[in-house]
Amino acid sequence: MSETKIEPTVPRLMRQLVPLAMSDVIMALGDPLQISTVSRLGNPKASLAAMGVVKALANFLESPIIMILQTSTALSGDRRARHCLARFVLILALLCSGTFLALNLPGIYEWVYLKVFGATPEIAAAARPAMLWMVFWPAFIAWRRYYQGIMIRNKQGRWLGWASIGRLTAFATLLGIGFWQQGAGPAVAARALIGGLLAEALLAQFFAYRSGSVASFASQEDPKLPQTLPQLKNYYLPLASTMVVVWGGRAMLVAVVARAVDGPLALASWPAAWNFLLLVANCTRMVQQLIIAHVREVRFETLMRFAAVAGAWASALMVLLAFSGAGGRVLLGLLGNQQELYATALPVLRIGCLLPLLVALQNACQGFCIVAGKNWRIQQATMASLLTTLVVTFGLAESGVSGTVSAIWGMMLGLLAEVLVLATGANGARSLYKPSDEPDL
Repeated sequence: MSETKIEPTVPRLMRQLVPLAMSDVIMALGDPLQISTVSRLGNPKASLAAMGVVKALANFLESPIIMILQTSTALSGDRRARHCLARFVLILALLCSGTFLALNLPGIYEWVYLKVFGATPEIAAAARPAMLWMVFWPAFIAWRRYYQGIMIRNKQGRWLGWASIGRLTAFATLLGIGFWQQGAGPAVAARALIGGLLAEALLAQFFAYRSGSVASFASQEDPKLPQTLPQLKNYYLPLASTMVVVWGGRAMLVAVVARAVDGPLALASWPAAWNFLLLVANCTRMVQQLIIAHVREVRFETLMRFAAVAGAWASALMVLLAFSGAGGRVLLGLLGNQQELYATALPVLRIGCLLPLLVALQNACQGFCIVAGKNWRIQQATMASLLTTLVVTFGLAESGVSGTVSAIWGMMLGLLAEVLVLATGANGARSLYKPSDEPDL
């Protein structure tokens, strides 16, 4: 097949990305809505800081199951491998949610908040109700991602967007009720997060059955895929450990921000600024799933071009938002029109304009490493990213730089280091392309 015939697949891949990206963007919309609501309830600075720590812990305890989506996408075409994965997901979900419950025990809770994160007693007290609600977070995430992967495998990704709309609707409704009742900010936010996630998990399972994805198998038993729990554990361990390192590092990042010269202020404003960036960057995360699904029928160069185009468009949007004033106005609104918080958050948007491009390249290279069986290269890249992020952030914070500015420079340079390491393993996927196959796009 000639290169000219392959070239049109880039816009076709972009069209496939839209419904998948919508799922991630709708999911990311929850954080700005949450921050905007909490900032308008009682004691906003302490409440925002409390939710920043709660979400850091929730993301860390969710981290072992984040790669369930990629694993489900890769394995769900095989009947025996999928059934094994279902049992594995159940065990992992119970372990993660059980650990979250243990963190709420007296003594352990105070140690985590006051000693590990360096939070004030006021912030620790504000976070306690939210911590109890968020116990269900890891289990619901695992449930949702398992069925999402099955649908992506069967090219039914449009249903993910509808499930995400259901999540956002439930989330916004619960937030509105909490705001109307003028409840405590962290408790209102946590109830809405859990309610929205439950709605999405239920819809994901419903759509997976309705679309016929659950009943579809490419094979009964592929010996190249893990067929038993021990085999699946060995397959999944490098992927899970990668995410544990990523989110463990981000939890440590929050602890560093809390100890910066403007610690309490930075701790309150960092989640708003970072989640604003993620709202745009998340447009590119599903690049990885499309690469996994199409690596055997689309050339390596075309897929990389697709990732670069998706990332460039998202970064261009971020530049427009950060420097035109439109993004600043949205950010100010998210922070409840509190100028002090806004002043520390705006530089994050401007420094982080290239984050969406880096996220697209990161996910593309991760996808190639996964299909090439180089999962440990992902772990090595993650370690390089974590080390770079923490060293840069700590060094800048110790020199008197604002906590938010220190954190965004650390994240950007850490992500760049990760992409460079991943690129050394991505080339292994070139051999998977079969020139005789016509792209089915």
